[in-house]
Amino acid sequence: MSNFPGWAKLNLGLKVGGKRPDGYHSIISVMQTVSLADQVKLELKKDGISLEVTGAKLPTDDQNLAVQAARLIQSRFQVSEGVHIRLIKNIPLAAGLAGGSADAAAVLYGVNELWNLGLGIKDLTQLAAEIGSDVPFALCGGTGLAQGRGEIVSPLPSLPDCYLVLACPPVAVSTPWAYNELDRSSVKPQLVNIDKLIAALEQKDLDEIAAAMANSFEPVVV
Repeated sequence: MSNFPGWAKLNLGLKVGGKRPDGYHSIISVMQTVSLADQVKLELKKDGISLEVTGAKLPTDDQNLAVQAARLIQSRFQVSEGVHIRLIKNIPLAAGLAGGSADAAAVLYGVNELWNLGLGIKDLTQLAAEIGSDVPFALCGGTGLAQGRGEIVSPLPSLPDCYLVLACPPVAVSTPWAYNELDRSSVKPQLVNIDKLIAALEQKDLDEIAAAMANSFEPVVV
């Protein structure tokens, strides 16, 4: 059984634009992976895709992004072998940390190795975009700029070494709810200056990075 971590991500800055013709919203976001991670363990089996989850109550069928990732790559490349996925959840659910996307990215990376497909990061990223908006970034990791609906990812200067405190109150915020609330709410969205945040990253200035961090969702979620 092989182990692949699925790293959580933070939005250091997130600016949400208008709704696109495909129903998604345009975004521009500075994203950062952190050391908090789910553990994704993969075991080769004769056929079929199965999933077991510990640490959270999650669906284990095709509703789960980890299963979707395995099924997509199996179907696309006509893989006859199967995989058993054991998912150990450490990332809190519905907390904006992209835990499901991280799991899907880990599965894409892992089955590529397990099934000896030899796919490069470009091929995997294209597959990731079919699964979910955050999956391409979860696959790349580090510090990056996500645009479009989130699937267009480019690298940024890395965040200086630091500690981050994640506070997770007992309130779940679903992504569809947050977007719908942002659309209909009369609350003015938070001003987000992505250029200022990128400039602070380039200068490796933690104080300026912290000062520039902002998220369009914050007023409606609060």
